[in-house]
Amino acid sequence: MNNHVIFYFCGTNKHHGRSKYQNSSNMDKSEEYIRNYFRKLTAENLDYKSRIGPVISFNGCNKFGGPSFLENVRGLTAHGTGDRAKVALKHIKSILYNKVRPTFNLNINIIAHSRGCISALKLMEYIANEKKAFHDKRSLAERVNVCLDLKDPVPGNFDFSEEIGTAVAKRVKDMSNYDFIKTAHLTYAHRNSKYERFHLQGRINKPGYEPIMPLFSDKTKVVVEPIVGIHGSVIKPESKYPGGYELVNANSRKLILDHVEIHDIEEIDDIEKKQLAAYKTMLEQWELRKTKTIDRVFHFGGKISTTGYKSPPSLNNNHLELQTKFNKKIKNELIALEVYPPHYKPGYYPYYDALTQLSKGKYWAKIIDDKVYSTKYKKVVLSNIFADTSYKLFGKKDDILDIYSLRNILSAMVKIYVSDREFKNEVTDKKIEKFIKIILSGSKMIKISHNDFLKVSGR
Repeated sequence: MNNHVIFYFCGTNKHHGRSKYQNSSNMDKSEEYIRNYFRKLTAENLDYKSRIGPVISFNGCNKFGGPSFLENVRGLTAHGTGDRAKVALKHIKSILYNKVRPTFNLNINIIAHSRGCISALKLMEYIANEKKAFHDKRSLAERVNVCLDLKDPVPGNFDFSEEIGTAVAKRVKDMSNYDFIKTAHLTYAHRNSKYERFHLQGRINKPGYEPIMPLFSDKTKVVVEPIVGIHGSVIKPESKYPGGYELVNANSRKLILDHVEIHDIEEIDDIEKKQLAAYKTMLEQWELRKTKTIDRVFHFGGKISTTGYKSPPSLNNNHLELQTKFNKKIKNELIALEVYPPHYKPGYYPYYDALTQLSKGKYWAKIIDDKVYSTKYKKVVLSNIFADTSYKLFGKKDDILDIYSLRNILSAMVKIYVSDREFKNEVTDKKIEKFIKIILSGSKMIKISHNDFLKVSGR
């Protein structure tokens, strides 16, 4: 027995490679790829076999072998997402609650697609709520380390139901108390469907398919991967949207090897080359389709959005980092796709989070941090930095801004400042620093409309 297991949750109406419901059009090809890949890897290396656990796969939440119309009805209710999570929980407990009384922590990799991601998130809830103590008095949550690999997670809720009772979108949106989730890698396709008929009123999701981005703990390493593709192109090759399938498989391999601390230079080199090739393919597709690109909105606000830059050399931030690592020559640091995080709190706009998602945003965010954490700007009155009544978006006239509010306002202003300058390469760190300093000093009070704030916050 080793201290690792891999769970794979297929999406609605999809099945894994060993399922009794075999239909090539509904098979999750990524599951088959991952299972075969690690079976071969562990067969060739006994050390890896002792460290990498089995792949345990689950069919989609409505796959039960009945008539197709009944499967579709059950799918509308996300039927079975919790059942699959409970089976996975039972397996975890069978490893840790046994006569041998193992003292190790169990490392768990979870790969999921579509509403299979809801099963994965419900499993996190079940682990956190498990009351039974171990022989060493630790809870189940203290005995596991989880790495989530969620591919285009959608809850299936209609917009109007997302805040009703125990609607699944509302139920799984907050993972912030689950410190046992060590890594969360979230991949989002830039659109849901290949069919134009779903682009009604400028929307890119068909009903029930707005993706969800949970809120995670500060102790969780979160990586967001916006890609060119559709909902299904992350689980099987898609001729109209190539690259996504290859990228997510390479990402899954890397996440699993990292989680069990296997640092195989040849394996990592192969993975990263596949990632670069996939990014290049998708970037070429984006160039062909960018005139038709529409923002894909998340549940609870936020979105996947095109930056609008002309011929950027990188698809997203992850692509840019990999190009830098391989010393690829690129003309600038512009990216094609960016992500605006959702708005989890009423009246809260995560401008700072959105800024850090931009290619140079992490450097600008550091400049903001250096300023707001300095003694000189500890007490900034809200109305002192606004030339009009825009301050009402954040509070009362005489409110003293806390660090987080000040940071978000400055992030919003920086994003607006750079939006029409980066095309001309006019933005430098020194100019950003000077701009922030002017705002904080009150010598140049700012004016901003409510619509502008909604725009930069991703709504």
